[in-house]
Amino acid sequence: MLLRLSGMIGAGLLLGFAPAAQTAGWSALVGIPIAGLVLLALLRVGRWAEPFPVALGLLLRVLAGAAVLGAVTVYVAPGQPVVAFGVLAVALAVRASGYQPPALAVQLLTGLVLAVLLAVVAASFAIAPVVPFEPNQLDPLGVARVLGLFLFALLGVGTGERGSASMALGGGAFALLAVGAAALYQLGPARLGLSPAPLRDMLAAADATALGGLLDGAVLVIAVIAVYWLLGGIGTAAGSLGLPGIAAIWSTVGGLLILVAGLFGTPTELLVLAGCVALAWCGWPALRAVYLDRSKLAAGCLVVLAIALAAQPVGYLGVAALLVLLAAAGALAARRTNRDQLTTR
Repeated sequence: MLLRLSGMIGAGLLLGFAPAAQTAGWSALVGIPIAGLVLLALLRVGRWAEPFPVALGLLLRVLAGAAVLGAVTVYVAPGQPVVAFGVLAVALAVRASGYQPPALAVQLLTGLVLAVLLAVVAASFAIAPVVPFEPNQLDPLGVARVLGLFLFALLGVGTGERGSASMALGGGAFALLAVGAAALYQLGPARLGLSPAPLRDMLAAADATALGGLLDGAVLVIAVIAVYWLLGGIGTAAGSLGLPGIAAIWSTVGGLLILVAGLFGTPTELLVLAGCVALAWCGWPALRAVYLDRSKLAAGCLVVLAIALAAQPVGYLGVAALLVLLAAAGALAARRTNRDQLTTR
């Protein structure tokens, strides 16, 4: 499970609560179960093998990889990107070798990472915060605007067989809720919103910096396995799109794309953009249904409205462009479907 849990959700756990707290304060926590329920409902929907959602999934993996490498720089070696380059090099080397980590090693690493996260959460709740605990009133618009972040984080675990994916979604949502609640309790929304490394600042505020070394180790483990998993997903997605070349080559190209993506923004900005892309990915079934069944027009319009409300300011143009692409792709798909139906009559 660690390979899934430490992919997109790794970036969400390490970095996602700063923009979420800045946008919605304590209300951000409400967005986590909503995102889980949305993805649980989407497990019943097909069409994910179509070219457009596959392309969006490829883009999400690239953004996730760039955000995870950025988290390594922020947490483990501030101002020294060479460590992040080393993580990428290790993941590329292991992926190129074709090595598959043994199940026992995966389980052991899962236990170690979860134990460190539990220790960080426990330390944050054990010490009274400097700023008194005062949750803000529910902010529905704020919840909508952080929904994309949490959809992105949980997308990494919401795949696979329906039963196992449901359990993984529940575990991922619980982990996000625990870390988010601890961060908001110890730092408060204002301080958390300005934190480049929320988990490290949680330990500092709780006078538990002795756990800093364990946290660094957990971040490195999460990063290596996350990037390894994401590179494999990029290769698979490229093959599904019919791009020439073998999956191993596209995994290497994916590493280069991750490096390039990291040049275009901070890890937090990449997460916000990834949240916008995740919203478009989740909106695909409803918008697709609009063109196949006009009776679902109202549902499709609601999805478009939700995407518009949930877009962070820096992602408005990106979401608008994605919606145009979605509409065009849906129209073309509908036209092709109609043409095929006429042909078979």
